[in-house]
Amino acid sequence: MSQVGNRSVAFNAVIITAQRIASAVLGLVTTPIILSVLGVEDFGLFTLIVGFVASLAFVNWSLSSTTQRYVAFAVGEGNIENQKKAFNNAMIIHIIYATIICLAILFFGVFFIDRLLNIPIGKETVARNLMFIVAATTFISIISVPYEGVLRAVENFVLYALLNLLGSILKLGIAIALLFLPAGIEKLEVYSGLLMTSALLVLIVNMIASSRKYPIAKLSFGYYDPSVLKNMVSFMGWNLLGSLAILSRNQGVSVLLNIFFGVIVNAAYGIAMQINSAMGLLTQGITGAITPKILKGAGNGDTIEMVRRMIQMTKWGMIFSSFFALVFLNQAQFLLSMWLKVVPEGAVLFSQLIILFSMSTSLSGGLQTIFNAIGKVRAYNIFVSTVLLLNLPIAYLLFQWGYESYSIMIVAICLELLAMMVRLVLLKRYVNYSILSYLFEVLVKTLLPTFVVFLFLNRLIDFVHDPYSKFLLNVLGVGLVQSTAVYILMLNKDDKRQVGLLLSRFKMKKNLS
Repeated sequence: MSQVGNRSVAFNAVIITAQRIASAVLGLVTTPIILSVLGVEDFGLFTLIVGFVASLAFVNWSLSSTTQRYVAFAVGEGNIENQKKAFNNAMIIHIIYATIICLAILFFGVFFIDRLLNIPIGKETVARNLMFIVAATTFISIISVPYEGVLRAVENFVLYALLNLLGSILKLGIAIALLFLPAGIEKLEVYSGLLMTSALLVLIVNMIASSRKYPIAKLSFGYYDPSVLKNMVSFMGWNLLGSLAILSRNQGVSVLLNIFFGVIVNAAYGIAMQINSAMGLLTQGITGAITPKILKGAGNGDTIEMVRRMIQMTKWGMIFSSFFALVFLNQAQFLLSMWLKVVPEGAVLFSQLIILFSMSTSLSGGLQTIFNAIGKVRAYNIFVSTVLLLNLPIAYLLFQWGYESYSIMIVAICLELLAMMVRLVLLKRYVNYSILSYLFEVLVKTLLPTFVVFLFLNRLIDFVHDPYSKFLLNVLGVGLVQSTAVYILMLNKDDKRQVGLLLSRFKMKKNLS
């Protein structure tokens, strides 16, 4: 691997991770304020409607993946005309799709609220208004995807991070503003309306900044190309199964939980998803920095570099997430009690299970990027997405048979592990990479030491009874023991050399200052 490429990945990872940490902190501050202002019932209703609208907009994930792949691939080729064609044809697809989604919600949304969803009595009108506002917000988020794809493809993660940070700051400002609303105002509608306004503001800033800095991000329908459009739609079509899989394990879960258990369980699941988002924000720093390298590697035909980056993405994603998981799994009750004034029933268990689920998805974090990069999405989505789509029907049967709400998360974890093995078989077929080598790098060298550290820390804090002392001991233990395990057991020679170079540069800059 080139030194320039490694420095680029390291710099981008630092930028994104810093932004993710800041966004995670802002999000963790925002959530208890919103929960306090709205109450458990309205917070659960908001989680439900957002999940339901997102389920109707499930194609958005496929669009995002398609846009990033084609723009980054064109950047890897170095052809500016192809880059402009990729962006503008992606924008055409997004505008058409966003319009269709909003029309569908306008025509069918009320029917689902009245006939399908479990809405608290007296909240039907609020739910309808909320659905329309969230639909408008979804339209804005869909239109913003091509601009985000350009920033990621050209690896301008500074601007990308600043825009995401702006969104997080605006959300916190909205939460604080709600505290000063007079009584009698429907705060849930005001909250959702302000979120829509903030999303529009971020989109406008993104459009202006991206189009001024990068010629490829300027809208021009003169670059409409039926062949490019056809290829993108075909690529997106096979990714629709992947979109449905994402839907079933995220937003679809919220709807199914509402049907069987009501909005209180939706609130617990919503808190768990906030925890999952915070964990994901941390790991996306390294994965977001490496993804363009994988896509560009495919663009210039460098398969060896592409596979190396894939292993790097998966391993470092696991390492980053392990620090968060080791702290939270042992201290979930304490942390949620400190974070929230009122902890919704079931939120602790949901949060612990969703951390385990997030860890299971990290085990194959780089594999999907490989298949998008090489364009082998047909077989990938037929086999992998079919496995993941079993989540909702299996959970539905379990709920019908009287199983608890959290069983849906156990199903999701098991299916994700099965999907990882399917991905590895396909990887062996298309890239000829050893399954055993992958399992050794990811499971033996990364996951197994993390599990041993968890057992050790779990036993260690049992000797302490004061909750604050127990938490402090757990944090110190994770910092010392897991860091040692990472360096000694999880990093290869190249990883250690890169860490040494980064530390040397840091010491040099510190001495010069």
